[in-house]
Amino acid sequence: MLTKIAKTRIYMLAVLGLFIAPVLLSVLLVWGPEEWRPTGMANHGILVIPPQPFAVAGLQAENGKNVQLKEKWTLVIINEGGQCVEACRQSLHDTRQVRLATGKDMDRVRRLYISRERVGAELRKFLLEQHPELLLMQADSQWGGLPDPQLNNPFESGRIYLVDPKGLLMMYFPAGLPAKGLLKDLQRLMKLA
Repeated sequence: MLTKIAKTRIYMLAVLGLFIAPVLLSVLLVWGPEEWRPTGMANHGILVIPPQPFAVAGLQAENGKNVQLKEKWTLVIINEGGQCVEACRQSLHDTRQVRLATGKDMDRVRRLYISRERVGAELRKFLLEQHPELLLMQADSQWGGLPDPQLNNPFESGRIYLVDPKGLLMMYFPAGLPAKGLLKDLQRLMKLA
């Protein structure tokens, strides 16, 4: 049988262990073996490390004005051809829905469509009817807006790029990624900025 003093010491050690165990566990996760560390990231998009300046030189807006990509978060869709195929249309739809879903922060987000070729009349009509707030720009042949070497095919149809309010390309979202992931990343970034 344990004496009263022994029981008291066991209880005190158990209570002390409740406070020490989480600290020891966190130390083991940080400095312990690699296989003990949690995997995965909180973001859904792919980070561009380090963020790259998004070049606007060589871009001409449909209305003839030059647009500065500063002061707002910009969701960019780049279309290499003159027609917008299904993946491109899905990206347009997703970015519109994400912008609307930001609610009171909607004014902090803009959408930009860059075409490498002249936009045809049918596509222009579609864009003006379905996406009236979308900025339309055409890139000349010398435009190099995506200098990051990690982007093997920068003009992949359906890919969405995120440019921060300082004009830096910081993240991109592959075609087919659910819009919910884009929305969560954007909301998290706007909250931190």
